[in-house]
Amino acid sequence: MVKRIATITLIIAVIMSLILPLLNLKAAEATTTEPVKSIGDLLNELVTLKDNGDLSKTKKAAQEIEVRKEALIKILAFSNNELSDLQHKLESLDLDATHNDIRTNFLDLIGTYNDYHSFLQEAIAHAATLNEIKEVARTYKTWRDHNYAPVVQTIMNFIIIVNEKSLLVTANSRLEKIIADITKL
Repeated sequence: MVKRIATITLIIAVIMSLILPLLNLKAAEATTTEPVKSIGDLLNELVTLKDNGDLSKTKKAAQEIEVRKEALIKILAFSNNELSDLQHKLESLDLDATHNDIRTNFLDLIGTYNDYHSFLQEAIAHAATLNEIKEVARTYKTWRDHNYAPVVQTIMNFIIIVNEKSLLVTANSRLEKIIADITKL
């Protein structure tokens, strides 16, 4: 009984040691925290600006437009980094013909999303009023919630599922070797 528990514990440890590195959780955290910090700083600047009683309404409005523009540009840069990372992960997958067609469709969607981000960057650059900036932000948020986020989640699930197959093959191979070594002992 103890030998069986030890074997099961060893198998679980081996499988976990194979699964966790593939998830690249630390790498994802490192790439996402820097833009978030600068966006947070811009939001704090926006709050401080609104509370500043020393500036005229005209100067406040002009500065608020610039801060909001900068924040939107950073948000788009964050999304572009996310898309670039997904594109790289998709391109690095070793797939059969059926899954390759799925990858091609996802890569096409990423290209379309990059084009939309370029369009939004131009809209931000040409926005002259606070209402125009707010409208670009609302449009982007709606698009992101209804189009971008669900597809990105599907792409991430696809990558995990595809990697899981190769992971399980490797884990099974290693498990067989471990079981063979354990039975020798």
